[in-house]
Amino acid sequence: MKHVDTIIVGAGIVGLSLAYELASAGQKVRVLDRHQAGKGASSAAAGILPAVCRTGAEHDDFERLRTLSWKMYPEWIDRIRGDSSIDPEYQATGGLHIATSRGEMVSLKVAASQWQADGLDVQPIRSVDELATREPLLQSSFERGHIHGGYFLPDECLVRPPMLLRALLEANRKKGVAVEEGVEVQEWVRGVDDGGRIVSLRTSAGEFAADQFCIASGAWSSQLGQELGLRFEIEPWRGQMVLFKSQPGLIRSVINEGPNYLVPRVDGHVLAGSTVEEVGFDQSNTEAAIGQLIRFAESLIPELNQSSVQKTWAGLRPGSGDGVPLIGRTNAYGNLYISTGHFRSGVFLAPATATFLSQLMLGDSPELDLGMFDPNRN
Repeated sequence: MKHVDTIIVGAGIVGLSLAYELASAGQKVRVLDRHQAGKGASSAAAGILPAVCRTGAEHDDFERLRTLSWKMYPEWIDRIRGDSSIDPEYQATGGLHIATSRGEMVSLKVAASQWQADGLDVQPIRSVDELATREPLLQSSFERGHIHGGYFLPDECLVRPPMLLRALLEANRKKGVAVEEGVEVQEWVRGVDDGGRIVSLRTSAGEFAADQFCIASGAWSSQLGQELGLRFEIEPWRGQMVLFKSQPGLIRSVINEGPNYLVPRVDGHVLAGSTVEEVGFDQSNTEAAIGQLIRFAESLIPELNQSSVQKTWAGLRPGSGDGVPLIGRTNAYGNLYISTGHFRSGVFLAPATATFLSQLMLGDSPELDLGMFDPNRN
């Protein structure tokens, strides 16, 4: 039987980031995934890193997790790039938040007031000239009354999830992490006299033993815990996306309008997203949703009419019952940890989640109190 220090079930952004931190600390780590590593909800994400409070006046530990992850990102990306020689395309683009109706503008003003109260750098867009300076192709939409106003948040950043996942996979492999793909978990094996500990996993690829285990399987995490009698609430929420092929520099920053957004890529692609749908584990695209996203994109940037739709896809975001991720050790099994429920923020929160959970798993006191994220709470 193959034995390592830690087995992580789930090779998405959360699982691979945790493996990277543990391996960097000298642990022998194995990551199991029933599909292809890095091809689940993480690769389907947009990779938007929202602006956060940087004044130290965070509201609670969830806000602290967000703030610390935002601060960690540049150095974390540099580490991964250095260990993998793959560029995750981290960009400090800033984010433009616009309103296309008077009602939206009222809501956006309220949001901007809260952002300012929280210490974010918020720059109002007061004229067509200011908008044209930020995003020249939005000028015509502003002039014809389609855009009623907006705000620019310079601290909003971007990463390209498929490239980040490729980089993490390569960095993990160079650190000796065994990433096993197409492996189905069949049974958790519990020790007879081990005081409520798991000793191994029986899988479609054989039996794997470890000192400790972590479930990081996104929307499928609840299913993995059921055999062990664990009842943590994680539900899948579908998000559909459209990818346009255009010229580099067509748009310069993330453009947010309500729940929808346009995201520029270095090579000229523009991503339009996204839906939030409660449809179970259905990962299919729908004609209605894809059509709505295409109309949204082309209404803001008419030049996208001349661009081809290169790809559409959907991902299943893991949402917890109370909207707070589950990060920590289970009460029932002293060597079983959970890291899931990040909903739309898995890519954004990966550095801080991996850092603090790895500290706990290595026997240290996490620099952030993880009590709020206790997986036993529900």
